[in-house]
Amino acid sequence: MDYTFSYDGASDEIILTSIGGDFGEGAYAIAVSDAGVTSAIRDLASTGNTMGSAAFHVTIDTNGPRVTAGAPAPGSYLDTAPAEVAFDFDEEIDWSTISTADILLTGPNGVTMIDGFDTPTGTRLVVHVSETTAGRYTMTVGPNLTDLAGNAMNQNSVSPNGDASADAFSVDWVVNPQKT
Repeated sequence: MDYTFSYDGASDEIILTSIGGDFGEGAYAIAVSDAGVTSAIRDLASTGNTMGSAAFHVTIDTNGPRVTAGAPAPGSYLDTAPAEVAFDFDEEIDWSTISTADILLTGPNGVTMIDGFDTPTGTRLVVHVSETTAGRYTMTVGPNLTDLAGNAMNQNSVSPNGDASADAFSVDWVVNPQKT
């Protein structure tokens, strides 16, 4: 794949554009040097500042995060209601992109408010619940929270990321099944 470089003076950025294709997900290395040419790489102001060789390493991440595990396990039958529900993601999450509006708990009495969630780090979200009524519950998280690269959830691993009908994750459980 061929690439072109351009410079945006307003943002002071060098822009790399692919010709004839997209940048695929993965790690890239870009090397810049004068390659033995007598004219060195110079600053745009032509003030005589030159640069020797430079290497830049870039990771392109276009896949949104996915929930890989949770507790309680989907379809669990529990004697007592859980005080916490945990979600494990496959990559780090930008936790500033999640709020209680991104977590929906539905129980035998309809939609129920959660008590909150831990201010997480890394890949685990822990949601606190105090609902103890016997019956079936479903908790849904997402799809608007993002990874560190800004990609919305992609639970089904199909574009586009953040699809409200396909990219949220739900776990269900039954509390005190002998009473339901």
